[in-house]
Amino acid sequence: MKSSIRISLGVRICVCVALLLSLASNLTAQRGFEFGYVVNNAGDSTQVLIIKPKGDKTPQEVQFYHARTGTIVTLPVTEVQSFGVPNKYRFERHRVDIDQSSQQRRNLSDHPFPEWQRDVLFLKVIVEGPGSLYQLNDGVSEQYFYTREDSPVEQLEFKNYIDRQNHVASYRRFEQQLLEDVACSGSHLLNVNKLRFSRYPLENYFRRFNECVDRPFRVYYDKPDQVFFAKLTAGLVIADMRMFYEADEFHYGLTASLSLGLELEGKLPMAEKAFSILAEPRFQSFSAELREDETSAINYNFLEVPVGLRYYFETKRRIRPFIDAHYIPRISLDFAKSSFAGQSLTPGDSFSYGGGVNWGWFSTAVRCYTSRDVVTEYSNMASTFQRVEVIVGVSIF
Repeated sequence: MKSSIRISLGVRICVCVALLLSLASNLTAQRGFEFGYVVNNAGDSTQVLIIKPKGDKTPQEVQFYHARTGTIVTLPVTEVQSFGVPNKYRFERHRVDIDQSSQQRRNLSDHPFPEWQRDVLFLKVIVEGPGSLYQLNDGVSEQYFYTREDSPVEQLEFKNYIDRQNHVASYRRFEQQLLEDVACSGSHLLNVNKLRFSRYPLENYFRRFNECVDRPFRVYYDKPDQVFFAKLTAGLVIADMRMFYEADEFHYGLTASLSLGLELEGKLPMAEKAFSILAEPRFQSFSAELREDETSAINYNFLEVPVGLRYYFETKRRIRPFIDAHYIPRISLDFAKSSFAGQSLTPGDSFSYGGGVNWGWFSTAVRCYTSRDVVTEYSNMASTFQRVEVIVGVSIF
């Protein structure tokens, strides 16, 4: 009897492992791909799969997947005019004079004068129009550049330094630059007095300037990645139940049923948000009866709340394969007086593991459950409840 149970469970494990291995094939450990473009020095634009720039630091090279060779290509700033992802971000190459003064508190200089160095850099476009704003993030501080129409790109000059009283003072020449080069007499909103030298106040200033001159312009918004998700799910459950009551064994065989759930997912900040935590209230049911024994009827209707961890693989396609695992606590909400042989069911805890694929708003997955005892509080009874489930889902946000 016990041998047959182990074989049944082993078959399920083998099936699930095979499915997970097939999902994990042809995957890559890169940070992630986005559908974008690269413009070379000749001005030719090529649609490519760009590897997401890591963090907030402005990249000084571009990496993308080359479809013909199946390899990752890295191009330095000298070989690329611009690159980006439509409606998300854009980087342009410019030769600029840049202030090399440190903005770290312990390394501030004792004078307000910029320390210029000419360099060729990628700059992130913030506002694009008659008045354009650019950003450079070196991982320590942010610097901003601007241009008016076809004039050369210049740095907006702002610098913290230590004055003669050993206090931190600010050199704010950018206010004069804006008054001279990015001003519109038709608007009273363009006030540079006490304008904070950071992304959103400067972005707002350039947006209002472009509105004032009444010319087309574009703002590249840094929309934060979505962190929380919710998904309605439905599943087809194939279950196998064995009950042991004193000296009797009841084997109900494979039974199919439907399940409904609400999957809640929260992205974790590590590993480029490849990991996420899960909670999924899920309703399932199992009902069966042996013809030769009317007292063998079992009804098991329950709402359980698995909690778990998911890992997403990055691919060169729009799909996102994943693997996950759940812990299913013994606490569950019993419906319709679940019972066997006149006794209430008292399920124990268990685990599940599986994998699937996300495709836009839709997903599909296979989940395997470890064996569960549903009569844990009875010394004269035991059970094995085994399940494999195919799940489909649709995102609601």
